[in-house]
Amino acid sequence: MGKFEDIRKSAREDAESARWKYLRKFCGEFFDSRRHSPLSQYLYAIFPDVKDWRYCIPIPETIQEELSAGGVLKIRKHVKPAAFSESLRIIVEVDDISHYTKPFKIVKDEEQDALFRHLHIDTVRIPYWIQLSEANIDFLFSELKFSDARVHMEREMCKLKHSFFDSGKMDFGLSISPAAMCSLGFKRFCDEVVRYPAETQRILRDDLSLVSDACMERFGIEAAMKDSNPLFTE
Repeated sequence: MGKFEDIRKSAREDAESARWKYLRKFCGEFFDSRRHSPLSQYLYAIFPDVKDWRYCIPIPETIQEELSAGGVLKIRKHVKPAAFSESLRIIVEVDDISHYTKPFKIVKDEEQDALFRHLHIDTVRIPYWIQLSEANIDFLFSELKFSDARVHMEREMCKLKHSFFDSGKMDFGLSISPAAMCSLGFKRFCDEVVRYPAETQRILRDDLSLVSDACMERFGIEAAMKDSNPLFTE
């Protein structure tokens, strides 16, 4: 094995031994229980008293009626949030790499979020490039505008360090790195990443440096876009 294969092997062993693992929407395609935890498991821990989470099913008719009554266009029927709690008025979405490579999806995300803000419903978007560590849970959920939800965090929430490098493909994270994003998606990434806690930014910077080193050695490609990536600016 080479240097980067050894690091990847160690990263995967860390994921398999961790209680809190890489986030996935649900137990479906590409889900590996040794390395992945479903969104429902995290939300149950973060909001232990909330019992009305709905996963990947259409928004209730009552919400569509609210939009109609307010003179807003109806939500497209195919809108199925990763998770929705009517009692908390919170939508949780898990955005994979396609939300950074397809301009139409990026625009649609913004439109959908604006639509629900009109109804005083918060949307929490969890990008694929972070893990639900204590710092990130606090950042994402503790300042919800429209909900009185109380956030609970168990000790030792996800501590994994390789959001990009330990990808599902054998490409050292190249296919999910900033180099794979479209220009609008890279702008979205840059706008989002600077808002995260300093601890998260440090982990992302270290991980992306590892991705770029591996991809430069193997493919001759600089994958982190360091010249324009805010993680690498002073």
